[in-house]
Amino acid sequence: MNYYLATWKPENGDYTTEDYEIMRKEFREKNTVHTSWRIRSKVKKENSKVILLRQGKVTGIFGFGFITNVLRSEELHYKNHYEIQFNNLRDSSGAPLISKNDLIAEGVPESLLNSESSGNGVVEENVINLIDNLCIKLLAHTLSDLCTQKCLKW
Repeated sequence: MNYYLATWKPENGDYTTEDYEIMRKEFREKNTVHTSWRIRSKVKKENSKVILLRQGKVTGIFGFGFITNVLRSEELHYKNHYEIQFNNLRDSSGAPLISKNDLIAEGVPESLLNSESSGNGVVEENVINLIDNLCIKLLAHTLSDLCTQKCLKW
């Protein structure tokens, strides 16, 4: 199974905190949300899993989901847009589900967490294993479960 890192940096990106909160509001109402996200590399197949990483003043994992659809580029201004179903999303004003410090302490490369854009390729299996260990330790669910089903309540 392929995993991609979708990044979000509200301080200087196209996707603002307000945009995120609109998505989060829909998530609270429906327990899931579908949204379009630009991922730099071409996703090999639908159902690839996505980890949402917030960057900037507060850095860490804020959500989990999976790709449900590849959106055609003629419908969009950018290539490589994908519809993602997020099943677990943290409020942007709260602490991340998993902090940057926890990720680094577990051995996740800082260079991955400082990536300039979303989805620069499939996240390596050894890194996924590190993140999975953190998910189990801190959130009491596997990474796969967090991406594919509603697990967290808050």
